[in-house]
Amino acid sequence: MLVRTNPRVLLLSFAVGLGAFLRLYPVLVADFPLLDGGLFYTFIRELRQNSYLLPLFSAYNQGEIPFVYPPLSFYLAGILADLTGWSDLNVLRILPAILSTLTIPTCYLLARGILASEIQALLATFSFALLSTAYDFLIVGAGLPRSLAFLFSMLTLWQIHRLYTHDEKRHIFYASIFACLTLLSHPTIAWFTAYSGLLIFLFWGRRRTGWLRTGLVALGTLVLTAPWWLTMLIRHGITPFLSASQLGFRSWINLITPLLFLHTNEPYLKIQAVMGLLGLFVCLQKKQYFLPVWLGVVFLLEPRLAATYSVLPMVLLVATGLDEVVLRGLRNHPSDKQVQSPGSEAGNTPSPDHPMVSNGKTSGLLLSVFLLYSLVSSFIAAPKEALSLEHRTAMTWVGAETPRESQFLILSGIHGAGSDLISEWFPALSERASLNTPQGLEWRDGRAFASLWNRHSRLQACTTVDCLEAWAGDLGATFDYVYIRRAAPDPLPLVQSLDESSDYQLVYENPQVKIFQRLAR
Repeated sequence: MLVRTNPRVLLLSFAVGLGAFLRLYPVLVADFPLLDGGLFYTFIRELRQNSYLLPLFSAYNQGEIPFVYPPLSFYLAGILADLTGWSDLNVLRILPAILSTLTIPTCYLLARGILASEIQALLATFSFALLSTAYDFLIVGAGLPRSLAFLFSMLTLWQIHRLYTHDEKRHIFYASIFACLTLLSHPTIAWFTAYSGLLIFLFWGRRRTGWLRTGLVALGTLVLTAPWWLTMLIRHGITPFLSASQLGFRSWINLITPLLFLHTNEPYLKIQAVMGLLGLFVCLQKKQYFLPVWLGVVFLLEPRLAATYSVLPMVLLVATGLDEVVLRGLRNHPSDKQVQSPGSEAGNTPSPDHPMVSNGKTSGLLLSVFLLYSLVSSFIAAPKEALSLEHRTAMTWVGAETPRESQFLILSGIHGAGSDLISEWFPALSERASLNTPQGLEWRDGRAFASLWNRHSRLQACTTVDCLEAWAGDLGATFDYVYIRRAAPDPLPLVQSLDESSDYQLVYENPQVKIFQRLAR
């Protein structure tokens, strides 16, 4: 007996399968969490060591960092490690990619409510599954809280939309629950959810019942999250939250980027960007302003990861452009009109070479090229770098062979503080202090964090001993060791300067790392 399968289920399963491959493959071939994650690895360990009671402070980078970060993802990771016997590092490596995969069917739920048709919702889901910006910052080590929060954020927005378009009170409860889980997972994504939900309200909910339901969701979210935020306020006051909220690296580039449609991160042909741009013009032509406004607001309000948070309005625009411009253009092409072939009668099934059938084949070919190219493009753009075994070995040596109060300068050669996986993992694996690692400092002193974030690249440009000394002097600090990522095959100018200086002594080296001790003067 044959069992009929809904084509929608098959297509959705296919999209999830493609997206799962893109998200899971990079983490499964690596033996360590991708890119960064040292700060959150420390949080998970400290939470487990404290019997799942929230510590007052984190000792990451030997600093008393108020433990005020939303903790839900760290509880999830710790409990999963306890239940499975996996190490914290393995959980941090694999769990973000699994959570990111779960966002794919969630995207379909949101798209089906906002877009005009089933086919557009499926196209948006495929776009989301295959667009690297939908997961590149979610599957890395530091993506653990982001991936969990993004999943709950999409569920929240789906329920908020249904709150205004379906007369069912249960959506108040579901929206409140998902909003609560979002806030307990990631602060910035909670902010993204708040203003995105407000936009949905402005476009669909400006009725008396809409105001009432919105107020109930907001109240429910505050009540459900109260045990956490009240505890944090009692312990630390509002200072850590104000400190972190000061951060923002906004520039006019944030406003120009969506106009240029460069935020899809496609390495070669920007095929999804073009489809999104077409969708934008379709929305403007039809005076359907929600998606263009949502895209613009993301870039206006998100200073750092706008490409990640803009992916939701972007894939909805991609689906709109692909369906209503490209595919409709093929359907409405003059060759699509009924043409009587000699000897045929009206209403007969077209022959295989009939123009209508040919255009159907063309549409199928176009969609196949779209999917294949997007798959290859996304695979190329996906993050693949992880901290090497040589660096991990060197950091373990530092933890075993240097005094606990030692201060290090980390010369990784990576100029962006946010992408410097070496300096971010160093305090977590060595349990020693890095003077140029800003992560975590935002919860203590937002201005100091921003200053150190900007100073980081200046240190990486140093080529002489005098430059190191001047950098530390400007910071008002002293250091005991210099940790350097070696460059092959030629030695770095800084390594030569340290070798020639009588004030420094080489104490450790392996094929990728050299560590110099600064001798007492």
